Amino acid sequence: MKKLILALLLLCLLNPIVSYAETWVQDSTGWQYVLDNGETLKDTWWYDVSTRIDYHFDSNGYMQTGYITIDGKEFYFDESGAKVRNSALPDGRATDGNGVIFDNFNDGLTYMFVAASDIQIGKCKVVVVAIKNECDKKFTVNSKSGLVNSKDGTHQRLYLYDVKEKKFYDEKRVNPNETVTLSFVASDLSEFQVSDIDYVPIMIEYNGKKIKSISSIQDGYRHHFSSQRINEL
Repeated sequence: MKKLILALLLLCLLNPIVSYAETWVQDSTGWQYVLDNGETLKDTWWYDVSTRIDYHFDSNGYMQTGYITIDGKEFYFDESGAKVRNSALPDGRATDGNGVIFDNFNDGLTYMFVAASDIQIGKCKVVVVAIKNECDKKFTVNSKSGLVNSKDGTHQRLYLYDVKEKKFYDEKRVNPNETVTLSFVASDLSEFQVSDIDYVPIMIEYNGKKIKSISSIQDGYRHHFSSQRINEL
C-alpha cells in the first residue's frame, strides 16, 4: 500500500494538474479570452452576462473591433470590442437591436421601443411601452399583445388601454417621427407578475402586413424592416 501511495504521489509531481480561471489576456496582437480549460475562444460570439455585452473573436482567437461581416450580416464593434446596438455609426449608418447595420431609416419601417416598465394604478397592473417611429411612414399597433417570461415561456394576454379615459381600444396609430406611449393591461384589469426577464410581443400593421416585434423589459430595442423584407412577409 505504501508503495502504491508513493507511486501516485510521484505521478502527480511529474504530471501536475493545471487549472485556469476564465480571464482576458492581452499580447502584442490584441485581446483574447481564455476559458477555464486553458483554451481561447475562436471564431465565435461570447456574451458577458455581467456587463450584457456581446463580443466576437476571429479564427486566431482575437477580439474583433470595427466593421465586421459575420454570416452575411455586418456589425460594428467599438474600441473595447463591444457590439454596438441601437446606435448611429461613424460612417452615418445605424444598427438595430441585434447590432445588425442598415443603411436607411426610411427604407421600409424603422421604430424603436424604449424599455418597457410596469406600474400600479389602484388594483390594476399596467405595462407601459414607448414606441418611437424613426421613419417617414405611419403604422398602427394592434391591441392584442402579451407579456412573456423568457425563461419558462409563461404568457399573460394583454390589451391596449387608455388609462385616462379608462377604456380599451383596438389599435394605436403612430405617425412619422412620433413617439407614442402604449399602455397594456389584462382584460379584467387585474394584477399580474412582471420580472426583468419578461418581454412584450407587439404586432405592428403596415400596408396590410403584420409584423411581430419584441419590446424587452430590460432595455430599448430598435427594429428595422427593409422594404424587401416587408414585401416578403
